[in-house]
Amino acid sequence: MKEPDKRQYKRLYRIASFTQPDKEYIVGEKLDGKWTCTCPAYIYRRGRKYTLPSGQGVCKHIYAVAMNPSEYTPYWDKDREEYEELMKYAVNYIKEDLLDARIESMMKAKAVAEIEPEDIPLFEEDYARLNIPIKKGKDVGIEL
Repeated sequence: MKEPDKRQYKRLYRIASFTQPDKEYIVGEKLDGKWTCTCPAYIYRRGRKYTLPSGQGVCKHIYAVAMNPSEYTPYWDKDREEYEELMKYAVNYIKEDLLDARIESMMKAKAVAEIEPEDIPLFEEDYARLNIPIKKGKDVGIEL
């Protein structure tokens, strides 16, 4: 079964066939509010047996999901994906703020205690962000 182009959908669901439980269909709610299904009834007859409140003729799989959305969990949800992208951005933003605060605090300590910049403890991603070569193994006196 071909995976639908997710850019065209709000949500996608995997629904077992009601007559052959070993078969699975993909029901999708498109961005324009229309529904689609990969079952033969919808593909070949456009599933005119059931009608949604919007007037769209659909198959029983679409009808089941559209009329009882709380009973089905989408395997892909555009809103959820956008939320997760925002959370990744927020986490990276917080990490950068923490790094900046840690460097600032260590630089203040350096001014007071004459700490060399190499003595500032950084994480590997900090080294990459600041373009500092990472010393490993014998370079830092550790036998690997």
